[in-house]
Amino acid sequence: MMLFFKWQTKPDMTIHGDLYYEGKEFETRLKNKKPGELSDELRVALGMPTGLNKHLFPPPWLIAMQRYGPPPSYPNLRIAGLNAPIPEGCSFGYFVGGWGKPPVDESGRPLYGDVFGVTGEKAPREVDTNIDRSFWGELESEEEEEEEEEEDEEDEEEVEESSDAKKPDESGLMTPMEGIATPSGLTSIPAGLETPEMIELRKKKIEETMEQGGETPVLYTVLSEKAAGVGGAMMGSDHVYEISAKRKKKASSSDSAAKKFKF
Repeated sequence: MMLFFKWQTKPDMTIHGDLYYEGKEFETRLKNKKPGELSDELRVALGMPTGLNKHLFPPPWLIAMQRYGPPPSYPNLRIAGLNAPIPEGCSFGYFVGGWGKPPVDESGRPLYGDVFGVTGEKAPREVDTNIDRSFWGELESEEEEEEEEEEDEEDEEEVEESSDAKKPDESGLMTPMEGIATPSGLTSIPAGLETPEMIELRKKKIEETMEQGGETPVLYTVLSEKAAGVGGAMMGSDHVYEISAKRKKKASSSDSAAKKFKF
């Protein structure tokens, strides 16, 4: 038991937000691996040399790719001896350390890419010398800030002076009233459409009756109470209000008002 705690190793764990499923810990992590780059472990397993000059030896599957073409899963992968030039100091051939036979057509043109390195030579890239390499985000000194403030104030004063100079002279825009007189006989209002001095919106008869001191409308009516028996009613009351007499009085007053305002 003590040996377990002494030699134990931390297991592979999922990161935050990652979903775990069965067998995930046995998958190969391909994040740091790229196709075409052979690790030292793989080179040792294939019997290939390791060290500084390991790139001068071709992989064992190069001859098969020259015969059958590049892998379908990586059509744009650059493979030396197939669609890319071989390293300097190496040569094609089937001897030990040779890079096989380049795939060409009947005219001697490469089938899969620039295997001879002829068209891969590019013109030297022009370097733009007009690049502002000054540091951005530097704090300006107080003297520069004061100079900028003075320049801004001068610009504002110039703008105000130019606006004052562009203002028109209002003294010559006053038109005398004598020249606006309309000639006689050219009225714009046709006959019969003159505006009256006063417009009466209310009816004259109603105003006259109100001025003569007609009856003032009653705002409310006080009803007199009368004692009564509860009887056998479930929600009866021991007093009632006399409403019949008030109804008759109200009906007679409304009839008389209608006769007065009839037109």
